[in-house]
Amino acid sequence: MIALRYLWDGQPMEDLKRGVLLGRYSITEEQLASAVGLVAGSTLGAIFLVLEGIKTWREAGSQAAEMTLTALGVPRHEARPWRLANCRRLRRLTDYFSTPIRR
Repeated sequence: MIALRYLWDGQPMEDLKRGVLLGRYSITEEQLASAVGLVAGSTLGAIFLVLEGIKTWREAGSQAAEMTLTALGVPRHEARPWRLANCRRLRRLTDYFSTPIRR
């Protein structure tokens, strides 16, 4: 439970508050907790897509980032280039494990 509480008390919440303060995100202060839930949910969804073999880490992560940014109010024309520009070459999931992942 402590790890989940970090989402609301830690860096994710601070980042969202800063984005609202700077006018980057078009959400209200009352929506901050829901926005943290949105970020957490999109992250878990991206992980699921990768583990199920539906998308690569790059596809799932960059698409989740773009969709989350647009949901928070960042214009799509700004969110998309950010997504594409910040994708560095990622290793395959199998590079991290000596035995194959079973489904």
